[in-house]
Amino acid sequence: YKRQGSAGVGIYDISSPSLPVALNELDTDGNIASIYLTSDENFIYASNGAEGLKLINIEDRSNILEVKTFFGDIDQINSLSIFKNNYGVLSCQSDGIKIIDMSDPMNLVVLESITLGGASAKAVPLIEKNSIFVSSLLGGIHILKLEKYSK
Repeated sequence: YKRQGSAGVGIYDISSPSLPVALNELDTDGNIASIYLTSDENFIYASNGAEGLKLINIEDRSNILEVKTFFGDIDQINSLSIFKNNYGVLSCQSDGIKIIDMSDPMNLVVLESITLGGASAKAVPLIEKNSIFVSSLLGGIHILKLEKYSK
């Protein structure tokens, strides 16, 4: 699976790593910044900038389909990081980060918004520390404890 920027998402057969074969691609509005493959490998969440977070069904690799868009009202989603226990972290252009409940893949819910003084470029989970490391373009580097989401 490959994010392809403004071209969307591509799926490749890499059984021969030196000769990847394109199987399919899905054009999406906006610019894909990051993707997350679900544990069952049937869906991809794709952070799609100003177009929100896309849920894409890839169960049939020859017929990938956009299923749903979440959070299209958020300024711009730069990335999605998975924390643990079905929690995710959205890094947003002007909104800092948002902690989301991903326990129901068809109904993601924002649990908390944290403003960091500028655009959040990326959030990286530090699972063992129950924390996330966030780079904020204007607000610097942050390490945030998320203990209430680690149970």
